[in-house]
Amino acid sequence: MVVGLTGCNGKDAVGTNADAQDENKNTVAGLDEIGYILPYLRSDSLNPYEAEQLINQNLDLLLYDSLFTVDNSFKAIPQIAESYSADEKTITVILKSGVTFTDGSALTASDVVYSFKKAKKSDT
Repeated sequence: MVVGLTGCNGKDAVGTNADAQDENKNTVAGLDEIGYILPYLRSDSLNPYEAEQLINQNLDLLLYDSLFTVDNSFKAIPQIAESYSADEKTITVILKSGVTFTDGSALTASDVVYSFKKAKKSDT
């Protein structure tokens, strides 16, 4: 860890001051408010059910929340789901309240059904 921190001098690879870069970060296209850029292929989809290239497929874990995650024993852990019940043909999911999309609109059961149908049709 000490070796990794000794290379930090406040300048980036081309020698500009990191503080000056912070002042201009909102003017650079593609930067978010923290200053990170995620690589992706514009020629491919960012829809997790339609993306064909691995680089875009891997972004779905960073861009989208799941109903569930799985623990080390493959047990379903609710993420945006509050709870669920299942039998041979039916899954009933109770969604957490207050879950919204980035535009502020509420996540609905219809959104989950739509995504589930897209997932069933997807090769991934």
